[in-house]
Amino acid sequence: MKRHAVLVALAVQHSDLEIAIFLNVEMSFVYKARTELMRCGGDVASAVERKKQSALAQPIRLLLAHADVKVEDKRYSCGPPPDFDRSAWLKEKHTLGLEFPNLPYYIDGDVKLTQSMAILRYLARKHGLDGKTEAEKQRVDVTEQQFADFRMNWVRMCYNPDFDKLKVDYLKNLPDALKSFSEYLGKHKFFAGDHVTYVDFIAYEMLAQHLLFAPDCLKDFPNLKAFVDRVEALPHVAAYLKSDKCISWPLNGDMASFGSRLQKKP
Repeated sequence: MKRHAVLVALAVQHSDLEIAIFLNVEMSFVYKARTELMRCGGDVASAVERKKQSALAQPIRLLLAHADVKVEDKRYSCGPPPDFDRSAWLKEKHTLGLEFPNLPYYIDGDVKLTQSMAILRYLARKHGLDGKTEAEKQRVDVTEQQFADFRMNWVRMCYNPDFDKLKVDYLKNLPDALKSFSEYLGKHKFFAGDHVTYVDFIAYEMLAQHLLFAPDCLKDFPNLKAFVDRVEALPHVAAYLKSDKCISWPLNGDMASFGSRLQKKP
């Protein structure tokens, strides 16, 4: 009998609605979203993703695609504003055997996980994408945390009502942040070295989002642009990115000032 895994990557919620705030490496901010289907191919797994929105789930999607994992998806949906009814999720929330019921969750046989970074790390260990040597593992750890800080600043701005004002200073400071990543990547093919690890999908997603925000932001950092191209050229990732299952927009929930479905993709 084939084993099934379920990945649910949804964060809904606002004010008196149930709050799903991602601390740790994923940021402390709140999402409102619906779920959407995603599919990959390989051993059997099931994934539930947010409403067409990349956000926290995209590195997981990319890792599953790269690992050629066949994904069976499930959808949860939220109602329209202002209430964003989430009963579809809440009626199942405490029935799944999760120790910390939340979205995202991932179920793989007896393994039942919540928290997107825990899911990524589990999948990385399972598929050999957590670094091959101690030196690579150290670089994985540093890269994960550095991009977590980068993402936190980015998402706080995206969800701020004063986005148009804040983006002026953000754009001024962006080259310094990218320079640090460029210098750390150096001549390596990937952030841990010559081998793909899960943090490359975190890095790729953040750089891809910034290319939507500021299309020329990597012009002075050819190794970062080459890294983006290299990830996009990974065979299964390339197929996923070209498929109608790939979610490249919106980036964020409806409350966001940048990257919501209420705005046109740049």
